[in-house]
Amino acid sequence: MDIICPLCNGLSELSEHCPQCGEKLEDGGQVEGYYNPYFPYEDDLLVPAPNAVENPQQWCRHLVYCRKCKWQGTWSVAQRKGP
Repeated sequence: MDIICPLCNGLSELSEHCPQCGEKLEDGGQVEGYYNPYFPYEDDLLVPAPNAVENPQQWCRHLVYCRKCKWQGTWSVAQRKGP
């Protein structure tokens, strides 16, 4: 069974809120997609999550942004076993 990101695979939605204005954040996709061409089987260690130093392969970093105040940042999503 593969380890997958629930956001990338449409199994869950981002439920975080903007730290500046409190609006619901929007998911902009994987951070690595902004730097490299899309390769779905590329090693996730290329862009490890800062809070996942011990197990970087178990996290997927997403660009998140606020439509209201234009804040943007990254969010680390815990990967899990696929269906």
